[in-house]
Amino acid sequence: MTETTVEYSKDELITKLKAQVAELKYIVSMTSGNVYWKNITGHYLGCNNNVAELVHLPSPDHIIGLTDSDILEEEAAKQVTANDAEVLKTLKEKYVEEIGWDFDGKPAVYLTKKRPLYDIEGNVTGVMGVSFDITERKKIEEKLVIAKQKAEEANRAKSQFLATISHELRTPLSSILGFASMIEQANLNDNLKKEYTQHIINSGSYLLSLINSLLDYTKLETNKYEFMQLPLNLNELMVNVINMLSGTAKLKNLPLILEYDKDVPKHVMSNNRALRQILINLIGNAIKFTDSGQVSLRVSCIEKTEKIVRLKISVTDTGPGIHVKEQKSIFRRFYQTSDAYTRNTNFAGTGLGLAIVKKLVKLIGGKIAVKSTLNVGSEFYFEADFPIVSCEDTPWLAYAATVKILVAREDHSKNYIHTLLANSYYELVSPKEIVNQLLAAQQSMRPYDIVMLDNTLPGVNVIEIIKTIREHNHLQPLIILLTDTYPTDEERENFAEIILKPSALEIKIFQLELKLLWERKLLNTKKNMLLLKSSINPRALLIEDNLLIQIIHKAMLEELGCKVEVTDSAKNALVLLKNHYDILFVDIGLPDMAGFDLIKKIREYDSHTAHIPIIVLTGYSDDEDRKLFLGVGANEVLVKPVNKDNLKTLLDRYIKKLSVITS
Repeated sequence: MTETTVEYSKDELITKLKAQVAELKYIVSMTSGNVYWKNITGHYLGCNNNVAELVHLPSPDHIIGLTDSDILEEEAAKQVTANDAEVLKTLKEKYVEEIGWDFDGKPAVYLTKKRPLYDIEGNVTGVMGVSFDITERKKIEEKLVIAKQKAEEANRAKSQFLATISHELRTPLSSILGFASMIEQANLNDNLKKEYTQHIINSGSYLLSLINSLLDYTKLETNKYEFMQLPLNLNELMVNVINMLSGTAKLKNLPLILEYDKDVPKHVMSNNRALRQILINLIGNAIKFTDSGQVSLRVSCIEKTEKIVRLKISVTDTGPGIHVKEQKSIFRRFYQTSDAYTRNTNFAGTGLGLAIVKKLVKLIGGKIAVKSTLNVGSEFYFEADFPIVSCEDTPWLAYAATVKILVAREDHSKNYIHTLLANSYYELVSPKEIVNQLLAAQQSMRPYDIVMLDNTLPGVNVIEIIKTIREHNHLQPLIILLTDTYPTDEERENFAEIILKPSALEIKIFQLELKLLWERKLLNTKKNMLLLKSSINPRALLIEDNLLIQIIHKAMLEELGCKVEVTDSAKNALVLLKNHYDILFVDIGLPDMAGFDLIKKIREYDSHTAHIPIIVLTGYSDDEDRKLFLGVGANEVLVKPVNKDNLKTLLDRYIKKLSVITS
C-alpha cells in the first residue's frame, strides 16, 4: 500500500492555517468558565467570550493590550496582579479565590487556576488563567459553617443543661433526704423540727417548679400547649403577680413597683395562664439578678381603638445588666449566662425560663426583646394586641358599681383615683367635708358603703376624722385606710381595712365590694344563711392507693375540718358510696380499675352520687388528660403535689354549692 502525499501551495497553506487558527479561536471563545492569558508585563493577549462580557467589552479581541487596572476595580486589580506575579515568580500552578462580579453586576467570588505560559523553546512568556464562579458554593459553605457552629453550640448548651439539671435535682433532693433524716432524731426540739420541715417544703417546691418548667417547654416545643383566650382582669393579674413575688423582693429589700397607665383597659381577652407565667418568669429573673435599686412592672397603652388595644408590657431592673454579645443568646433554650460546672455565680438556673417566655409571648401575638446596659440594669418588654372586654361581656362589673364609695381626696387627684376605681361608683370630697357628705347621703336614703381615707394627705388627721364619723351612730360605712407606710397600732384598731399603696388597691377595693354585696345577699335571703352551717365538718372519701399520699392528703383535709375516710381501691370505694359523702377525692391511677371507669360508675351509682363533687388527683398535667377527666364526670382536676390552699378553695366552692342544692 502506497502513501498518498498531498501538496499545498503557499497560499493554500496560509488559508488552511488561518482556518485552523480561527477554529481554535472560536473553540477558546466558547469554552465554559472564564479563560484569559497575558504576557509577562501583565498585558492581555486574549480571552474567551465570558471574560469579554464580564468586563463589558464588545469582543475578546478588544482585551488585547489592556491591563488589570484597565478593566477591574482597584482592589480586584491589585489582587489579580499580585497572584499573577507569584505564579511568574514560582513558575508553579496556583489555585486562588478572587473577588469580582457576575454577569448581573453583583459581587462574586471566583476560583481561579493560574499557570505559567511557555513558548516552543521553553521560555516563560506569560500567565494563563481559568476561573469559575463559586459564589453559591461559598454561600453554602458559610451556611454549613454557621450550622456546624450552631450545632456544636447547641450540643454544648445541652451538655451544660444536663449538668445543671443534674445539680439542680440533686441539691434539693439531698436537702429533702438530709433534713428528713435529721427530723427522725429523737433529741430535736420543736423549733428545729419546724425549721427542717420548712426546708423540706422549700426544696420540694423548687423541684416542682423545675419539673413544671421542663413540662411546659416540652408542650411548647411539640405545640401541645393549650392556648385559649378568655376575658381577664389585666390589672388584677398584674397585682396578683406582684403580690406573689413581693415576699422574695422584700428579702432583698427591693421595692417591687407596678406602673399601670390610666388609658389601659382593666379587662381584655387573653390567656391568663400564659400571661401570668410570662410575668412571673420576667419579674422573678429581675429579682434574682438585682441586689439593690428596684424592680418595676409597667403596662402602657401604645394604641387604642374601640375594640382593640395595643399594650407594651415591660419589666425593668437595676441589676448588673447583660453584655451585648449575650443579649441575642439569652432567649435560646438551655442558654445560661453562668457556667453550670463551676457554679461560680448566684444566678444559676435551668436555662429554660426565657426560652419559655419567648414562646409564650409569641403565642399571645408579641415578640420579646431586651435593652440592657452593664452596671445599670435591663428592660425586658413586648408589645401585643388585646381585644377589649366591655361590661356586657362581664356582667358582674355592673354589680360592683352598686357599691357607693366616698373618697376623701382633693380634686387634683381625680385621675389617679379614676384609674383605680374605674368600674366602681365613687365620689370625691374634701377631707374637711366628709362627715357632712355622709350625713347628707344618709338623709337622702342613699348612704355610702365604703369610705376611703388617706394618711399621706398633708394636714389631714385620719384618726380625728374616723372618730368624728363614729360620733354619729347611724353612720355605718366600712372605713378603710390608704397608706404608704406600715400602719400604727392605733390605725389598726380603728380601720376595718388597711391597704398599702399602690399595687394592691384596685383588687382590694373590688374584694371589699364583693364582700358587701355578699353580705347584702345573706341578709335578704334566709336560704343562703344555711351555707356556712352545711359546710361544717363535711364528709370526704379519699380514694388513693399510695400510703404516703394517703397520710398527707388525709391530714390536710382533716386540718380543713373534714371527716375523712380512706380506701385504696375502686372496689372498696363503690361499697363505701352508700355512706353518702359530701365530696370525693379520686386518684386516677388505682390498681384494680382505671380512674375513668370508676368516675363513670360513681355517677351511675344513685341519685346522690350523680351530683356529688368529684375531685381527680393525678400526676398527669396534660390538658388533654384534664379534658378526659372532666368529660367522664369529674368536677375538678388537681395535679399532685396538692397544697392545702387548693383543697380549701375547692371545699369552699363545692361544699357550699352542694348545700344550696340540698337545702
